[in-house]
Amino acid sequence: MARLGLGEPICVSAEHGRGETDLRSEILAKLGDAPEAPGTAPTPGEALYGRPPGPICISFIGRPNVGKSSLANRLLRSDRLIVNDLAGTTRDAIELPFEFKGRDKKMHPFRLIDTAGIKAATKLASSVEYFARLRSLDAMQRSDVVFLVLDAMDGVTQQDKAIAGEAVKERKPIAIIVNKWDLVHEAFRRDGGIPGSKNERDYRERYEHALFERLFFTPGAPLIFVSAMSGFEVDRMLNAAVKLHRTLDKKLPTARLNETLSRLAERTPPPAIGARRFKIYYATQTGNRPFRVKIFCNREERLTESYRRYLEAGLVKEFDLSGCPVEFELVGKPRGDEVDRSGWR
Repeated sequence: MARLGLGEPICVSAEHGRGETDLRSEILAKLGDAPEAPGTAPTPGEALYGRPPGPICISFIGRPNVGKSSLANRLLRSDRLIVNDLAGTTRDAIELPFEFKGRDKKMHPFRLIDTAGIKAATKLASSVEYFARLRSLDAMQRSDVVFLVLDAMDGVTQQDKAIAGEAVKERKPIAIIVNKWDLVHEAFRRDGGIPGSKNERDYRERYEHALFERLFFTPGAPLIFVSAMSGFEVDRMLNAAVKLHRTLDKKLPTARLNETLSRLAERTPPPAIGARRFKIYYATQTGNRPFRVKIFCNREERLTESYRRYLEAGLVKEFDLSGCPVEFELVGKPRGDEVDRSGWR
């Protein structure tokens, strides 16, 4: 290939998903940054804290046959999307506009993206499924709020956990939707219940406990039990999306931010790496969507992943950022005797 002047080849496997990340990175590098539409460039303040204009873009993600298209049809109050008991009916990411009257009595414009079910990369049986998976992941990247749809009867599977991880990796606000609650209701009303649970309430509590135990990396994500079939609690999803979208514009006061991080570190000190621990000197918010917090510290490499999640969960609780991701930018202490602008050695 090099002799033909075509550059270095990228080795990929569509069937197994190998090389996908390298291919995406290379394509994005060739395309460059998207040009801004005339007259739409945000002011510096808007870039940091402003709410983007236009409708709230939401997408349903999840395994095949968890009811994503049924939920979309319920929201649209139509049968515009094909629904079938056969898993994998939806292949493309379909965008549809609609409006919703929220709890605040205001009309909120939405754009809904219905996506194909995301299968594990190792279980893709054809190139059609492979590219359907890519389109679903792309739809998630374009969303303002992501609805992770689970099956009420199946519990949280390993693939559910992997899909949630994709949303977290993209730093997207997440609401967790447990669909098909009508089946649970019917099981306790007619069929003698579900083994291991005394009643519907007990099943729900057990489900919720198991869910957050497996999806521990989604701190504070709203959890909504719904039924696309009966319409049970479906409006709560959109009210949650409106709240998440507004929450993303919050400002985190610098003094309170530093007090919170200091309190969290005192309550649970960072683990020792060698003979030293991770130490925070100062923190400040630098952006939204996702929340970005710059932390001046002793050494970046001493912040472990588990402790990062602990700090994130603490900030989510303190500032009521439920379902919204927090991204840390670490600035380590200069090595040697060099003194930086903040004055530390």
